[in-house]
Amino acid sequence: PNAYISIRVSPDGKRLAFDTDDGQEAAIWIYELSGTSQPRRLTLEGRNRFPVWSANGRRVLFQSDRDGVLGLYWQGADSGAAERLTTPELGIAHVPESWSPTEDRFSFSVVRGTSASLWTYSVRDKQASRFGNDQSTAPFNSEFSPDGRWVAYAAAQTGVPGSQVYVRSYPGLNGPWRISTDGGVHPRWSPDGRDLYYLNQDSTVLMVAAITTDGTSIS
Repeated sequence: PNAYISIRVSPDGKRLAFDTDDGQEAAIWIYELSGTSQPRRLTLEGRNRFPVWSANGRRVLFQSDRDGVLGLYWQGADSGAAERLTTPELGIAHVPESWSPTEDRFSFSVVRGTSASLWTYSVRDKQASRFGNDQSTAPFNSEFSPDGRWVAYAAAQTGVPGSQVYVRSYPGLNGPWRISTDGGVHPRWSPDGRDLYYLNQDSTVLMVAAITTDGTSIS
């Protein structure tokens, strides 16, 4: 028994990365799904949350306050020290969300109070850039499609009831196309990229939408 929060399956399906928060410590752990060993603590400094596997499963991206702000770090899943990637201003939190399949870029939310915007970070250039102009009252829970050409996300926008699921092309930023009809959160692509799964607004029903693309648009 523990306060398990964000749980992610590794790309090869053999391990879990998850975070725990008991009010005193927030740490990220690795667990072998073979069940032959106990969970192994990955982070030792600061409060660490929201683990996200890299596309090859060798690293884990996460949020940490070890330098006084809620920035993003990555660390080898098996060994090595954590490396800081982003440094937000005081009062702003960076929330990691999804790696591109080519592993050269990841998406993350920039949260200030009740306002969030969606960004991507280039590992090669060590630069962050805004992804579209969407605003939301909560992190976007974005995810790159398996082919890296689309990004699905959920956003609560002015004039639109509740949170809805959208898709934009990448890197062209065509769209967005609204996928959900009665609200949606936590979108996740199927392995072949032909379906998009998400929860309804109340997180009580699992929905699925068939995605058809012509390379530049979605129907």
